[in-house]
Amino acid sequence: MQNLNDIYHQVPPDYWDSSYKNNIFQWLWHNIRFRALRKITKDINDGSNVLDVGCGSGFSIEKTLSGNFNVYGIDTTEEVISYAKKMRPDYHFQVGHAESLPFEDNFFDAIFYLDVIEHLKDPFLSLKEARRVLRPEGIVIILVAKENHPLFKIIWWAWKKMKGRVWEDAHLWIFDEDNLSKMIINAEFNTFKIHKTHFGMSLLVVLKK
Repeated sequence: MQNLNDIYHQVPPDYWDSSYKNNIFQWLWHNIRFRALRKITKDINDGSNVLDVGCGSGFSIEKTLSGNFNVYGIDTTEEVISYAKKMRPDYHFQVGHAESLPFEDNFFDAIFYLDVIEHLKDPFLSLKEARRVLRPEGIVIILVAKENHPLFKIIWWAWKKMKGRVWEDAHLWIFDEDNLSKMIINAEFNTFKIHKTHFGMSLLVVLKK
């Protein structure tokens, strides 16, 4: 396996913007998820403080939200953050780590992990941090593929052999309903609900403080 730093640098900053625009399979897969996300997030009030953990270019949070929000994003490399600031100048991007969020307690109304939690060095510690910076009654939304799903295994293997070579070794954790639920409970969130898309291959989890 590669060094963690190398893994975080191997995906180009423009990957999501470019692949969504130019690859029909990416477009189809993610549009289903974005529609599901928008249904869940439609009740977030305008003016809310929103955090995108592992924001990349800000592509996913932009596709998820429609409204006037104070959007913050963190990612691990200067290269990614510089690109994000150029592409989406109205958002507040900065270099930071999910396990040590650079924000004060009770600051955010909503926190998003959009295809991110499986890449983190310590997802549990990050969720504890998310709970710290989340306001009472705030929500955390996790979007993650269920990689042990039989059909997803086939799709993911084929994808990495073709257009998805940049994701080799990039997923540090494999999540399903059981281990994700245990981690959420241990991080002391009061309630959570797991939704599924793509015939159960994609999990969409809503947590409340």
